Amino acid sequence: MINKNCILATLGTFATMFVLGFIIYQPVLGGFFAANAGTATGVIKENPVFWQIVVGQLCGAGLLVTVLSWKGVESAADGFKGGAVFGLLLSL
Repeated sequence: MINKNCILATLGTFATMFVLGFIIYQPVLGGFFAANAGTATGVIKENPVFWQIVVGQLCGAGLLVTVLSWKGVESAADGFKGGAVFGLLLSL
């Protein structure tokens, strides 16, 4: 059931996933991606469509909040632990 807490949790999760995704994929792994571009070097790349990234992150955040609510997470610490495990498994 969607309520105020679910919406707030989804927005908080979205913000966290968005910021961590940028930190992981740009500064941390950016050099790796540039060094391993393969045959795509010199190809003009289109800029990413920002609204599609936002919609994808919102869907992922909604999924994560739904899964954790089904699990019965009630505290922020339990939510962080469950979210970290879910995010790690999802990223593999």
